Amino acid sequence: MITTLSLAFVFSRTASGRLDPIGDFAASADAKKVVFASGSTKFVVAQLKYRDLESGESFEVSIGVDGKAADRSCDNVAISPSGDTVAFTSTATNLIPNGTKQDRVYVWDRATRKLRVVSDGLLNEVVNARKHDMSVSDGGRTVMFITGTINGVPARIWIAEAGKKVATLSSRLGLESPKKDDLRASICGDGKSFYAVVQDGRYNLNRNMFSPMLVAGNLEKGIVTRMPLMYPYHSLGALAVSANGMTMAYNDCEVQGKLVNVVTWVFQSGHSKGWERAVEHAEKNLTHYPWLLALSGDGNLIIYQSSRNKVETSDQVVLRNWKTGHWENVSVDNTGRAGDIDAGGDAFQLKAFSSNADGSTVLFTGRSLYGLSFPETHAIPHLLCRDTVNQKTSEIR
Repeated sequence: MITTLSLAFVFSRTASGRLDPIGDFAASADAKKVVFASGSTKFVVAQLKYRDLESGESFEVSIGVDGKAADRSCDNVAISPSGDTVAFTSTATNLIPNGTKQDRVYVWDRATRKLRVVSDGLLNEVVNARKHDMSVSDGGRTVMFITGTINGVPARIWIAEAGKKVATLSSRLGLESPKKDDLRASICGDGKSFYAVVQDGRYNLNRNMFSPMLVAGNLEKGIVTRMPLMYPYHSLGALAVSANGMTMAYNDCEVQGKLVNVVTWVFQSGHSKGWERAVEHAEKNLTHYPWLLALSGDGNLIIYQSSRNKVETSDQVVLRNWKTGHWENVSVDNTGRAGDIDAGGDAFQLKAFSSNADGSTVLFTGRSLYGLSFPETHAIPHLLCRDTVNQKTSEIR
């Protein structure tokens, strides 16, 4: 049975009545809870807001101990599959007592509406590194993130588990510290299952690795799956993992002058013995971002950004069944007309679309009006919902 949402309008409006643009956003597995960054046009100081699209509840996430909004931007937002917990990074000084401009990882709990820092205890040489690739389990029990390369120390995956000292993924698995950069990471809702893209042979039983490898496993049982990525000499784009943890996808990007060839590879447990080529599109003067990629909760549908596939010249958000090849442009108005301005993310966004389990509800950011009666939102990134069953588009205000 397909369940669709009747969404109330939700958007960020300042006290003066001016609408603020939407940046990164993340949605729960059922697409009913959303957290998003909202701020000035260039997101100089982006704040986080939480919306329950079913109950209509709304909360400010990035509120400091002084009762004021964060004094510096909050970024790299993630939400747990159940929507009960939010994780993000910020260099704000007022989110904790005696705060500094150090980039920290925070967790916000919906039930208590309180913030806590989970990145304390990092090694001194990476304390000031930028953190990214955030993911958080249900209940906030486990947070996974990556520290960027700094002071000669390679990018590393970190695990922050409730009641335990923050540790690298390699040490948590009983391995020596990797000498090469860790690339991608994701923790599942159970707080134990994980996926990562790595380059160091220490993750591969100390065997040489000739390409980045996706490893999957359990924090208690160790690595159970190792799969080399295809075409290691190309650039790695996004990594996406379905909410049920059964499907993984990533973007492989080959640059040839002004032409960029983007291939999305998919692996689904029980469906194939290896990576399957799901989508391929070559584009000139690439204006969208190949790190933008998402999967439906059941893993059968890919959501990506493209200016081809017979849609329009502007970037569109495409929903594709990677098994059958059937696709549809979801960044359209109620008459099926595509937006005339790029949809699905820009230079200020790393997460720009999401869906529920079966793809019947797709959330995405866009700049077009899509036939809606809110001209003040034109050219401002705003959050929209596409009901793919009833073919309706509405704005989340």
